[in-house]
Amino acid sequence: MSYAPGGLTELMDTLRRAGGSWDVPQVLELDAAALAAAWCASDDPVAMLFLLAALHPGHQVKACDALVACLSSWPPMAHLAEQQARARPGMNYNGPDLFRLLALAQRARGGRAREPLTPEQARRLSDAIREVAPDPRSIPQPR
Repeated sequence: MSYAPGGLTELMDTLRRAGGSWDVPQVLELDAAALAAAWCASDDPVAMLFLLAALHPGHQVKACDALVACLSSWPPMAHLAEQQARARPGMNYNGPDLFRLLALAQRARGGRAREPLTPEQARRLSDAIREVAPDPRSIPQPR
């Protein structure tokens, strides 16, 4: 896949349409500099979360906790934080894995569809995501 001139939003739409399993890291035929530029320029928090999900599949408790905490001013993420609190390891919980970045991205996409973000909200949320993950290739890891 080549770099999408429309930015991170278009890149993630292209990746989503390509099909493929989100259970393994997605291959982005994009050099590190172009990915970093797209990440830094993006004001689309949903595309940013989908990029993190594409690069880091699987159970990511620390990253999900940090992202949900920084995005908790947005109602869909505040609700997800409450759900995560009830789904901690060792607790009896049946349902989807709330500690997968894909779950965060899907929740954000659904939230944006129900309650569109203003440009200022989108910019604030995008900045908050970049604070947690300054580089999309590395996310907070358990110690």
